[in-house]
Amino acid sequence: MTLSSFEKAVLLSISYSSVFSFPLTSREIWLRLIYKQPISHQRVKEVLDSLILKNIIQTNGKYFSILDDCSTDIRKISQNFSNLKRSEADSFVDKARLIPFIKAIVITGSVSVNNAKQNDDIDWLIITKKDTLWIVRPLVILLAIISGKRRERNGNHRDNSWCFNMFLSEESLEVIDKNKNIYTAYELFQADFVYDQGGIERKFLANNSWAKKYLANYWLEKNKRLTLDKVCFCEEKNANLTQCFKYLNIVSFYIQYQYMKKAITREIVQIDKALFHPRNTHRNILTQWKKIIKQISNAY
Repeated sequence: MTLSSFEKAVLLSISYSSVFSFPLTSREIWLRLIYKQPISHQRVKEVLDSLILKNIIQTNGKYFSILDDCSTDIRKISQNFSNLKRSEADSFVDKARLIPFIKAIVITGSVSVNNAKQNDDIDWLIITKKDTLWIVRPLVILLAIISGKRRERNGNHRDNSWCFNMFLSEESLEVIDKNKNIYTAYELFQADFVYDQGGIERKFLANNSWAKKYLANYWLEKNKRLTLDKVCFCEEKNANLTQCFKYLNIVSFYIQYQYMKKAITREIVQIDKALFHPRNTHRNILTQWKKIIKQISNAY
C-alpha cells in the first residue's frame, strides 16, 4: 500500500505517542505532527479520515491510535494522576521561586503532558541566573529533602519523588549537539514553564530553533503563545556582589563535583549546566518507536 508523505507524517506522530500509551485528538496530532513545514489542522483531519478508511488507524470518535489504546479511560486515569502530582508541584514552586537566583522552574516528562502513571516522579528543569547554578542546586535539593521527595541514587529510589535531572544557567540554554533529535524536540515543546522570570521560555525556544525542523506546527504555536511583554532586561546594580556570587558558585561547583565524580557515567556536569540522565531514556524510546514503525510497515 502506497502512502503519501502527509499520511506517513501522521502515522509517525501517532506511533510516537503510542510508545507512551498516549492516544491523541486530531488537534494534538496536528500540533505534534513530525513535519518540517507547517500543515493546517484541516489537512491533518483529511489525512486521518483517509487512514481510517484504509484501516491503518483506529478511533473512538475523539482519540486516534495505531495500537489498541485509544480508550478515553487511558487519558482520564493519567490526567487524574497528573493533577495529584501537580498539586504537590505547586508547593515546591511556591517555595523555590523565593530563591532569587532562579529564573525559571519547568516541569518536564510525563507530568508536563498530563500523562503520569501512579508512581511516576515529577521531572524538573531549573534555569538559574548566570554564575549561580551550583549555589541554587543544593538549596533546591534541600527543599526536596524537607518535603520528603528527594530522588535517591544507587537503588534507593522511592516512587513519587521529585527528580531534578536538569539544571541550566540562563546563558547556556541550547541543547548539546548529540541530543538534537526528535525525542528532545518533543521534550522541549512539551516542557511546562510553571515559573518564568523575564521571558526565559521565549529565550529557551530561541536558543533551540533547530527543533522546528522536526515539529514545525508545535514551534509556531509555542511562539505564538509567548508574548514579548514577558521579557525583562535587568542590569545587575552591584558588580561586587555579582563577582562574589561568581566565586561562590565556582567553589560550590568544585565541592559538589568532587562529591559526585565517582558516580558519573553519562551525566554532563559543567559550570553552566548539569544534566543527570544516567539511563539512556531517549534511546529506549526511539527503539520502541522503531519497532512500532516496523510493525506498521510489515502490515501494510
